[in-house]
Amino acid sequence: MHLKRISDKRDADLVVEHPRRVSHVVVRHESKNGIWNVGHRTIDKGLAEGWLAMGAGKIVLKTAAGEPDVEYRILRAPGYYCVYCGAPVDATKRGLTAAGKAHMATHAGETLASFSAAGKLPKPLADLSQHEIDQINNPSGYAKFNDFRCERIP
Repeated sequence: MHLKRISDKRDADLVVEHPRRVSHVVVRHESKNGIWNVGHRTIDKGLAEGWLAMGAGKIVLKTAAGEPDVEYRILRAPGYYCVYCGAPVDATKRGLTAAGKAHMATHAGETLASFSAAGKLPKPLADLSQHEIDQINNPSGYAKFNDFRCERIP
């Protein structure tokens, strides 16, 4: 997604105190499927500058006066997730906790082929990206995501 931050036009005295006051953003470009993977830096910057609000499972981008704000539903928060079912997994930097190991034991022996045969894939095998295939074939069975995965609310 490409965002343009629009500065607030205020008194020259405020420039010394806070050099850039952002009043709103303009969404210049977004993905065709409406999915936005946003990192902590963008979230932190948006919250600090006031053009982004977050809460109740949503991220809201403040747009110009008279225009509707752009809203995104948070599909996945940063953390560790099972690559087979997408469920959050208890893990630390050192590996899985006991609860995480118990969850992964329920998927013992599952592979991309077994997932495809059981009809558990999120989309047809031919439409999976190499990244998605690598995730399912991940030998550990879990993956760490550092970003928020969001979907545009129409």
